[in-house]
Amino acid sequence: ISETGAAVPYELEVSSTGNTITPHASTVDTDQLPTHGVPLDELGGYISTSTDTWTFTWTHLEPWSFHQVYVFGHADVNAVNNVTITGGNLNGTIQTINFTQTISADGLYVNGKPGTDDDLTTFAYTVLSDGDGKIQITVTPEQGSIAALAGLAIAATQPVGPPENGSISG
Repeated sequence: ISETGAAVPYELEVSSTGNTITPHASTVDTDQLPTHGVPLDELGGYISTSTDTWTFTWTHLEPWSFHQVYVFGHADVNAVNNVTITGGNLNGTIQTINFTQTISADGLYVNGKPGTDDDLTTFAYTVLSDGDGKIQITVTPEQGSIAALAGLAIAATQPVGPPENGSISG
């Protein structure tokens, strides 16, 4: 469902190397919530692990299209998320974005930055979907810490299509 309530074709596949994904209730410090057309003040609660790797795969995206991707790290305790976002082949290289979220209790990280009241789009990572219309996000805990995730978001920007042979004329 989009922010406007319209159905979208995207799906999110979720997997874990562990047996369960544990949810927790919590609230985010409001001064750390980015500004957005649809207020983010309902962002709260999180899932956590101290040992597992989570894999989130956005599917049914338009192949070879750019998307703004957001990973919201949050917990009511200190946590450290090691995050990798993997997209499609961009200029001959698989697009890979790595970052760490060092979250203080009741704090928020949006992608690789601490939460502020800046516009949400200033936190975006622009990621190219692959030829199958997928973007993958993995989250693992830092050794001796927990990983904690409050949510994910994605917004399509523009399709670019698969690479094609060009022509030269003159």
